[in-house]
Amino acid sequence: MKKRMISIVLLIALISSLVVIGGCGKKEPEVYKIGAILPLTGKIAFLGEGERNAMKLAEEHINAERVLKKKIEVLFGDSKGEPKEAVSIANKFISIDKAKIIIAATTGVANAVLPVVDKADGVLFAATIAPFIVDRSPRSFRVWPSNDQEREIDADLVKRKGWRNVGIVYVEADYGREAREALLKHLGTDFKFSFEESYPFGEKHFRSIITKLRSVSLDALFIIGYPGEFISLVPQLKEAGIKTNIIGDIGFTFDFVRKALGKAADDIIFCAPGFTLGEYTEKGKKFVKRYEELYNVVPSWNEAYSYDIILIIAEAIKRAGTDKPKELRKALLSIKNFPGATGLINIRPNGDASTALYLATIKNGEVIPYEER
Repeated sequence: MKKRMISIVLLIALISSLVVIGGCGKKEPEVYKIGAILPLTGKIAFLGEGERNAMKLAEEHINAERVLKKKIEVLFGDSKGEPKEAVSIANKFISIDKAKIIIAATTGVANAVLPVVDKADGVLFAATIAPFIVDRSPRSFRVWPSNDQEREIDADLVKRKGWRNVGIVYVEADYGREAREALLKHLGTDFKFSFEESYPFGEKHFRSIITKLRSVSLDALFIIGYPGEFISLVPQLKEAGIKTNIIGDIGFTFDFVRKALGKAADDIIFCAPGFTLGEYTEKGKKFVKRYEELYNVVPSWNEAYSYDIILIIAEAIKRAGTDKPKELRKALLSIKNFPGATGLINIRPNGDASTALYLATIKNGEVIPYEER
């Protein structure tokens, strides 16, 4: 009888241990994981390096302040700016690391990663100014300047000035093509460019395009691409004696572009975030100070918005009480007037965020508000 009682006790203990082990398998992770796919090497690594620094700084702040009951952990993957590379990283983050939230930087990468996130029923934050990505899926969000908003401002300038002969030179990549499409949308369906040429990503020699430009008379010329391309294109336009109003894009806000171009950058018109023009919130001031302390450089809008992405994700997790995608998406859509480093953030019904963009130009190497004459 005694042996039988011992056997029963051992059996109960065994069953209990199996239940505990089984339960551990279903236990929620100790951290909220966020997968960030950034161009950490390659032609546009300058973007990814700053984005990573800012996201790490936001992670540090959220965990130190105990904003959430659990810590967040940002995992970084190097896309090299290549969509195929990014898809592999996204699959790893989702299937192996069990990250439900993915951040994808650059237009081509975000477009490529979105189907992966859709299939996994996750949440994508597009760190890109690509104008249409948030309209392609209810799982796509953006806390970033919008190319659509940028091109609307540009188109309004063209209309106010009464410029009829307008040309465009753009990078043959998702970013360039979508920017062109957004510009035409705001200029009007009956608008036609008087001059139009595209060039390969990373191009440095623009002789053939400039030769064609010499044969036309333009009121204004749009140049849309990446900062490294501007450093080659603008001096070549100046040396060729191309005299017209040049409308660039947000890439002209970067310090290294202005330093490389020198006086050649003066009077180029482009859109700049309020952050670039010194519109600092209290949170923005603290972010700038801390970033300078850690990295010995003044952060650009690129870093500031990267910082805000992590803050917004944490706020949504806090409101939802979980990082489960369905609840998280609902919480994201409820965010209004959230104080970020870049200003008050409002998430619109389509997942986009409103942001402050203004026309700007360059004088003596400094970005200043553009004043129409």
